[in-house]
Amino acid sequence: MNFLTKVFELLFTRHWVALLLSLVLGVKLYTVLPIVLLINISTLSANTNMIIGCIECVIITYLAICLIDYMIEKGRQRLDNYKDQKKRQKSLEADRIKQIEKWKSEIDGWNDYEYSVVMWLLRHENKVPFVQPREEIFERYMYSEEILDRAEYHGEGRKWINYIGDEKESMTIKNGFQFLLKPDVYTWLKYILETTGSLSHFERYEIELEQ
Repeated sequence: MNFLTKVFELLFTRHWVALLLSLVLGVKLYTVLPIVLLINISTLSANTNMIIGCIECVIITYLAICLIDYMIEKGRQRLDNYKDQKKRQKSLEADRIKQIEKWKSEIDGWNDYEYSVVMWLLRHENKVPFVQPREEIFERYMYSEEILDRAEYHGEGRKWINYIGDEKESMTIKNGFQFLLKPDVYTWLKYILETTGSLSHFERYEIELEQ
């Protein structure tokens, strides 16, 4: 009894429109559908068979309406999901462009040496550390913990060229600092370089760094 109550409650509250349409269209279907396609029990009277046929047509029509409604709802959900996905993609694209512009604006303020060091690391795929003398580190504001990883360098010696005006002085470093771009910074700068062709809004001069 509780089950039937729930069924009728569902039909008359949530699907009453479908039920009403199925009653109207089901009776209409009965009048045009060949009798041979309907249930016909020989032991029952013609009126009883007619009632059973009408109920059969109403049920078929109701199921068809529910199926169509289900397909329409699924199509609407897919359309909404597609619109949401496009909206998210547009938002991500806007954030990506914003990040690119933020990085380029920051790189615009780097001097030629700082720019050249980053290009050197990108060219070496951030696998070979750039080494420079210990005393030079404090002159370069770019070497912050947000951009570069830094460690002590004690090696057999790395070539380093110091540019003084138009002159350049070559020396061998055995004690100093070694640098690599932070992984997320490297990924962003590599992406910017590959997609836009430049790290800066301006044409930059790149110092030849020999190591």
